Amino acid sequence: MQLCFFEDAKCTNFHPLTLTRPVDDLRLGIFTLAEKWSHALKTSNYCQLLRPELDRIFEAGKLNNTQGCTWINSRYLPTKGLIEKINNLNEGQCLQYKDTIIAAKVSGEDSER
Repeated sequence: MQLCFFEDAKCTNFHPLTLTRPVDDLRLGIFTLAEKWSHALKTSNYCQLLRPELDRIFEAGKLNNTQGCTWINSRYLPTKGLIEKINNLNEGQCLQYKDTIIAAKVSGEDSER
């Protein structure tokens, strides 16, 4: 399973820090949010959707369309409870709070679209 990050409209709440970098690239201690999620979900392959202004500055990573993908809203921190809920998702399911999508498990083929 690969890990992919996306930002929602609330990423602007992290300005000015996110004017020059994606939310998942913010550091908390010695690790970035992406690295924290990667360690928590025990995966080494991750990619991200980049805002147009960051597209040529950061590498988005490679999405493998033959593997399933766990999409994570990059403004959420991995907690024990959240990790458990994400691990219990089946492909095609998402975890959300009100109108905010927190995570989703999708096939690699659907993720590529």
